[in-house]
Amino acid sequence: MTNVVTNDMSIVIGGEAGQGVESSGAGFALALSRAALHVFALQDYRSRIRGGHNFFQVRISEEPRLSHSNPVHLLLALTPETVQLHLDQLAEGAAVVFPESFEIDPEPLRKRGVHVASLPLIRIAEEHGSRLLTNTAALAAAAGITGFPLEFMEGVLRDSFASKGQQTVDANLNAARAAHNLAKERYGADYRYKLAPVKGAPRRMLMHGNQALAMGALAGGCRFMAAYPL
Repeated sequence: MTNVVTNDMSIVIGGEAGQGVESSGAGFALALSRAALHVFALQDYRSRIRGGHNFFQVRISEEPRLSHSNPVHLLLALTPETVQLHLDQLAEGAAVVFPESFEIDPEPLRKRGVHVASLPLIRIAEEHGSRLLTNTAALAAAAGITGFPLEFMEGVLRDSFASKGQQTVDANLNAARAAHNLAKERYGADYRYKLAPVKGAPRRMLMHGNQALAMGALAGGCRFMAAYPL
């Protein structure tokens, strides 16, 4: 592996509506933010509750970023369709992470110089309690292939699932560790885009636009607002 690029990349997580794409992407963005990295996240979704393609894009840097960007350096595909829909966005040297049970032709990816990172994500999820842990396994695989320390993601998992009990927390942590280690072992050495915590940087807040608007209004002296929710 040559020309390693550290802390300057764009990640896309794609899947169907109702598959937890937004919550997974937001959790990963929070883990990156806790490592003192600057993140800019974009949620794209169709106007339906279930079905249809959704994706969540995260731009990562050591410097402030004010927009998402192309090309994409890492794609987490929770459906086979995701690979086809985002193929043209992938940079040379990018990687696509997907469950090995998906029937995906690797040749179009390899012709573009893209690493094919097929992993037993669904099996890992089921072995640790439930197929619902597949998203956790996929995100941990992303951390593994980029060399990002799992401890930041573990903290987010503990915070996110604490209300559901220790058994649920442990299941997510164990699935994450298994996927992280396997992805790092299989594909980490050949993948050039890496993520690392920024030492000595101040703690940052991560918020979406609605939260920023509300906090700005409060800071500006607003004490009452009446509005129709739609």
